[in-house]
Amino acid sequence: MFTNNNGRITNDAGLVAMKFPQPVVKQLQVPGGFYTFYPKRNISMAWIQPRHVDYILNVKHSCCGGSHNQTFRLATQSDVNIWEGVSER
Repeated sequence: MFTNNNGRITNDAGLVAMKFPQPVVKQLQVPGGFYTFYPKRNISMAWIQPRHVDYILNVKHSCCGGSHNQTFRLATQSDVNIWEGVSER
């Protein structure tokens, strides 16, 4: 079961759903470890320890003239349902 906790979708283990905007495998190193975002059903997502969420949200990338954009985002309930294969009826 998934819970919406102030815009953060969490699973039963208390992990937070985050997504990478491209449907590819993406590895990210954080202090004390790393996460792998896996694509399923055209969404690349990972379950993240709550203590790492703010760090990951602050990861930026630069492109096309040096603009810095947010790389990772919180997954929505719809993202999680699609990624997990849960029907929304």
